[in-house]
Amino acid sequence: MNRPELKKIVVSLPFRDDQFAEMRQQFADLDIVSCELDDMPQHMQGAQAALTWRLRPDALDTADSLVWMQGGGAGVESLLTPDFVARDIMLTNASGVSAPNMAEHALAMMLAFARGIRRYVLAQERHAWRDETLGSEAFELTGQTAVIAGTGQIGTELATRLQGMGMHVIGARRRTNRDVPPVYDEMVTFPDWTEALGRADHVISSLPHTPATAGMFDAQLFAAFKPGSYFYNLGRGSTVVQEDLIRAVTSGHLAGAGLDVVTPEPLPADDPLWDVPNVLITSHQSGGSNKTIDRLFALCMDNIERYRDGRELRNVVDQKAGY
Repeated sequence: MNRPELKKIVVSLPFRDDQFAEMRQQFADLDIVSCELDDMPQHMQGAQAALTWRLRPDALDTADSLVWMQGGGAGVESLLTPDFVARDIMLTNASGVSAPNMAEHALAMMLAFARGIRRYVLAQERHAWRDETLGSEAFELTGQTAVIAGTGQIGTELATRLQGMGMHVIGARRRTNRDVPPVYDEMVTFPDWTEALGRADHVISSLPHTPATAGMFDAQLFAAFKPGSYFYNLGRGSTVVQEDLIRAVTSGHLAGAGLDVVTPEPLPADDPLWDVPNVLITSHQSGGSNKTIDRLFALCMDNIERYRDGRELRNVVDQKAGY
């Protein structure tokens, strides 16, 4: 694969000093510039690559040689501006880097509902030792059914954990012409998944924001959910019509919702979503853990090596599809 020679890389990702030292040692012939996001415009001239969370318009303006950008997260909707797309710059994302911790975060929310953890925390704040209703309302995940919307690395990591707990796991995805990983008991596609939603005790979404997913979870779709089921969103808040979700929970059709992402972010203090009973909000924190930066660094190092060797890079984004 013919590519311009890689000579300069600008990095605004929060790698540790020892990681930057390793990068400079392994790629000693490259000019590797470490800077803050706001300082990128003054360093982008002559750089063939950028490793960053975001690329400000003024940084793109000064990037006269940019041919490849490595994003720091899985979602890339903020990067795919018309000016960026028009430049035909190759974009890779960090899909999979946060998959293990996001799967554990989803499982933690599911267990919190199953064991009534939120109510115990509220009881603790009141210094109330025991509430007789808590134990009687607890339920077990074993034997229940989960639908996972989005069967990429996050969904598959979660499916592995849920199947290991004895749950029946149904994956839901856009494509039909792919093999079904063994961690899923069933696989359905989005146009034909309402029957599966009607059987699910838990529906978990890790879907990205794309034109196809925007507003996907609306009143009509929530109506197809099994009464008394739970909904979780770790993908993008824009995939949910939030007013419809609030109505689905307050009406009792949904038993609760675990939301790591909402609209807008940050959620205003006076937004009604904060006060909806049995909604758990975790403020877009599922992507972080003590191991994510190491996985992100390993991905970036591998992709730099692949670029220099002329091999295909990992996680190349289909800019038309949006992921």
